Amino acid sequence: MKLDRTLLNLRHRHQMTKSLDPIRLDVLRALEQSGCAICNVQREWSERFYLWLLIQNYYAETMIVKLIESGGLCQGHAKKLLELGSVYTTSVMNQYLVENAIAKLQTLVDQARPETRKPSRKPRRFSVTPTGKCPACVDDAEIVQSATRELVTALREDQVVEKYRAGDALCMPHFYRAVELASPSVVVLLAETQSAKLNALARDFAEYFHKVDYRFANEPKGSEQTAWQRAIARLAGE
Repeated sequence: MKLDRTLLNLRHRHQMTKSLDPIRLDVLRALEQSGCAICNVQREWSERFYLWLLIQNYYAETMIVKLIESGGLCQGHAKKLLELGSVYTTSVMNQYLVENAIAKLQTLVDQARPETRKPSRKPRRFSVTPTGKCPACVDDAEIVQSATRELVTALREDQVVEKYRAGDALCMPHFYRAVELASPSVVVLLAETQSAKLNALARDFAEYFHKVDYRFANEPKGSEQTAWQRAIARLAGE
């Protein structure tokens, strides 16, 4: 994943625009892009999370507390740090996480050692499992919730409805979330549009399996060959 510093300027411009919420602007822009609009917004804001994390938040007190409480980023989000390759800032974060883990382990040993000398039918149970949530996961969830709410609100406008119908609609996980937040009229729009996209996929699968048949194997190949990839993106998210 490539960090684009222009995102900082974009965010600043959004914050200065008081007429529209930054998330609303991103959602409307995402409707003009290919793929699930919510996935697109989530991906862009995830890049901003890492951008700010590596520029200044890696040593901000509030972020340190969150990372210590969660034991660091989850596996998926931590792997992105490897992709970004910011050695110094990642080393700073992991240094205080390792030192905190060492201290917790020593405390655990100090608590557990006396118990080894006590005969008991019900031995004391110990746990050092982090109780906090991965800060990047929390940020993702908040962005998805906000973006979905902004989308279903914007879909009350005819112009936005036209963009939505003409675009790729939503992946199924974000569709489910949108239905939970939408008014009945918007639910109808969401469901009809989603059905149209899924029916198009079904037709592509039918065409794919038609051409898998040896009798028709020589027919020209087309978009049906990528149906499986588009189905994964549609059903699981991007």
